[in-house]
Amino acid sequence: MLRQRNPFRAPSEDSISTATLDVQQQDEIIARLSSENERSNAALHVALQAILGASIVLQLFFFFQASTRNPAWTPLSEVLPSENPQPRIPVAHFWTLLNILYHVHSILLLRPGYISPALLETYIRRVHSIPIWLVTIIAPTLSVLLRRDVPQYVWWSIPGCVTAAVTSAKQSIKQSREDILHLTNLKYNLQGA
Repeated sequence: MLRQRNPFRAPSEDSISTATLDVQQQDEIIARLSSENERSNAALHVALQAILGASIVLQLFFFFQASTRNPAWTPLSEVLPSENPQPRIPVAHFWTLLNILYHVHSILLLRPGYISPALLETYIRRVHSIPIWLVTIIAPTLSVLLRRDVPQYVWWSIPGCVTAAVTSAKQSIKQSREDILHLTNLKYNLQGA
């Protein structure tokens, strides 16, 4: 049995909908999109705070357990065993503490309502004058330069990965809010038509 071939045809100008929306319809659509965007952003904030919280818990666990364990131990040692365990990077507690502080910093920036607006503005102005996220890449770089094993490299890379996820999500949230604002500015008025 032969089947007739139906080639693709681009829609003609006549078939494209040219419906216009009045001001109230535009406002309703923008309000619905804005509401959906804010719900999505709120869910993303909760997810990011959960990720940061879990990372802080892991870092605190390491901070308090590292001195009681062997010198090559990380929380990933059981998950990613190494044939030739290497000692931890120098001053591991210091790097862990810096990672914890950076995660707390990220949580504060995700939810500015936790601190007063004046304090937040001063904090952002001072802290963001330096690339503070560099803190999260020093320890993994050290683990590579000192030729540590895979579990250690992965362990010290986790804060950097969390930082990248938080930064990407914050940029996405900012972009979505700008898109809604841009959409609001595109409204047109049909009264003169």
